[in-house]
Amino acid sequence: MILNEKVFIVTGASSGIGEGLSKALALKGAKVVCAARRNDELERVCNSISSSGGSALPVQMDITVLEQCRFLVQKTVEAYGQIDGIILNAGISMWARFEDISNINFFQDLINTNYMG
Repeated sequence: MILNEKVFIVTGASSGIGEGLSKALALKGAKVVCAARRNDELERVCNSISSSGGSALPVQMDITVLEQCRFLVQKTVEAYGQIDGIILNAGISMWARFEDISNINFFQDLINTNYMG
C-alpha cells in the first residue's frame, strides 16, 4: 500500500499500539494526526516522528466527547486538506477482581471509550 502523502488520524496515539501505528505510518510517508488525552505523551510521540523526518500533528482530545471529535476532524482538514484514514485505537481496560470494584461508573467509561468512541 502506498501511504506517501496520505493523511491518517490515529486515536490513542500517546502510547502502546497507537504510538507504534503512528510511527509506522509516518515511516511509510503518511501524514499522521496523533490524538489522545495526554498532551505530554502526544508531544513526545510527535517529536519522535518529526525528528525521524516524518509529519505528525498532535491533537489533545477525549474520544468520548463528540465536540472534541469534531474538533479533531476540523484540525486535520485545516492542516492537511483531507483525511484518508482513521484508526480508532483509543481504549481503556481494567485489571481487578470483580468483588474489589467499588466504583461501577468505570464500566460506563469503558463502554464510552471502547465502543462508542
